[in-house]
Amino acid sequence: MSERSPEPVEDVDDDDGELLVVDPEDYHEAQRLREIHEARREVQRTAREIDTYTTEKEHNKQRGALAMAITAYIYELLPLIRQTDYDDELADTMPWGSLQEYAYRSGALPAGEGRANYEVSMGVFGQANEFLAEVKPLIKEQENDTWEV
Repeated sequence: MSERSPEPVEDVDDDDGELLVVDPEDYHEAQRLREIHEARREVQRTAREIDTYTTEKEHNKQRGALAMAITAYIYELLPLIRQTDYDDELADTMPWGSLQEYAYRSGALPAGEGRANYEVSMGVFGQANEFLAEVKPLIKEQENDTWEV
């Protein structure tokens, strides 16, 4: 009897009785990349929903939502950042030293003055996107629109 564990099943179609078997490592890598892209799309959606003509209270809520979306995106990128030894330092004009510091603080300003404004947070998002573009050659493009690391 073999000690090999069964491979995970990704999809079962009860009508046809067919199973789609996926390599666990390939499945995990593809899933991680989907999560990165979902987090990136959430930042874009949140940024599109920002209304500049609103109350100060609502504007603060929107800045917080944007900061949290960018934080989630950076957290999805952190394993790749660490794997590639990428220097995630931010520009000297930024209130945080690195992408990781932004994420750890969830976009809160170091001086405790609330959240960063839209432009500053989008600058951090831009740098995170630059990192993703830089590691893209390390990612194998597939026939569909997902990538594997």
